Parts: sequence; structure tokens; C-alpha cells
Amino acid sequence: MYCKNCGNEVGDDSRFCRECGGVIKERPGNQTAADGGEPYDIEGEVPWGVADTLKALLISFGLQLVAVMLLFLIFRNPLDFTFILLSQLVASGLTLAMIWVFAIRKYKAPFSSLGLRFSFSVGQFFLVILAWVIALGLSAAYDAFLYTLTKERPPVQPILEIFGENIVLAYIVIVIVAPITEEIFFRGFLYAAFRDKLGVTYGVIISAAIFGAVHAMPLIFFPLFIIGVALAILYEQKRSLVAPILMHAINNAMALTVLYIYNG
Repeated sequence: MYCKNCGNEVGDDSRFCRECGGVIKERPGNQTAADGGEPYDIEGEVPWGVADTLKALLISFGLQLVAVMLLFLIFRNPLDFTFILLSQLVASGLTLAMIWVFAIRKYKAPFSSLGLRFSFSVGQFFLVILAWVIALGLSAAYDAFLYTLTKERPPVQPILEIFGENIVLAYIVIVIVAPITEEIFFRGFLYAAFRDKLGVTYGVIISAAIFGAVHAMPLIFFPLFIIGVALAILYEQKRSLVAPILMHAINNAMALTVLYIYNG
């Protein structure tokens, strides 16, 4: 049997092509795949389901909360640089660990099934810029509407208080670590499960809503939701995380740069 995507030869009961990560449609029934995966009888683009993603999200959130509380008992200052840095690293580590537990380890899925493969084009680069500009424009319109309605502006995260003069480290955490970790989880893992269960439209909307909600800042939920929608659409195009990670990184880099220039 051969993969319909790349032509690579695969086993008759394999679930994924080890070359490109493409899905191999198996016979239904309680069969165990040759690669050691668990039995299943539904066809889907990824082997994990919505329940797996929600369990991962809740467990990760709970463990992060415990970890942050322990770190706070040590540092006693929520704006302490070391406290913030360790909290970010722990959060990223726990998020990736949950993906490992509920996708890679549980179903023996290849990393490429999470979108961890290079698939990008010059045209998509311009699409990334267009998606970012549209998301930025809608966010600015929301900011203006909110100010007109309430005379309040969305809160600004205390980046300068956290990182201070450590500009390089701020860019590493916010522009590199955060986009990679969040895109693997929210697009490659969570969105993929909702897409397979409910279709692309509902998958995009629900994953974007969860993306905005987990940041726990109600006044910026809508801008984050819009960005989440754009990121999911970019991911859906090629089932690769390259484009959404790039857009996420550009958005964070521009926001961080403006913040430093404005307060410089």
C-alpha cells in the first residue's frame, strides 16, 4: 500500500505515512495498527480527539497553577524577573508534555501530524502579512469601539516591568518560545481535533475562542479571537505550523517593539 500524498510505501494497517505525515485510511473495527497505536474505528485527520485536547488543557492549566503558586511562595513578587521567566518556561514545558502524553505517546502519532513539517511558499508569506494586517485592523477597530463605549482601553501587559533591560531575553520568550509552544498546542493539537469532529468552520471558531479565553483578560478577548481565527486558517491551508508560527511571531515582535519604543 502506498501513501496517496507522497507515494511512500506503508504497511497495510498503518495509520500515518512516516514520510509526510499523511493519514492512511484504515479498515474500521477494533484493530491495533502495526505502529502500536490504540484500536479505533473512525476516520479522521488526527488520531486524538476533542476529549484528549480538553483533558490536556485542563491538566496543563492545573499543573501550571500549582507550579506558579509554588514559585510565588519562593519569590513573593509576581513581577520578579526570575519568577516570570521560570513561570513561562514551566508553562511551555507542561504544555508540550501534555501534547506528548495525549497525542504522541498515546496514539503513536508522528510529530508531523501536529503540523511540525516544513510546508511554505512565497505566496503564503504574503498571505501571512495580509492576515496579520487584517487582524491588526480589526483589533484597532475594536480598541476604538471599546474606548468610545467605556472610555477604557485594553490593558497592557507589564512587559517592561517584567523584563526591564533584558530586551534580548524578552524577544526570545515572547517572539520565539511563546509562538512555537502556543501554535503547536492551539493549532496543531487542539484545532485539528475540533476540525475533525465539527468541521473547519466550527473548528476555527472554537479553537480561536479557547485561545482568547485562556489568556484570562476579558478586554482583549476579541482581538485574540480574531488573531486565533487567522492563525487557524493559515494552518488549515497546508496543515503546517510554519505560517501560523511566523504570523504569531511577527505580531508579538511588532507589539513588543512598539512597547519598547513608546516607553523608551
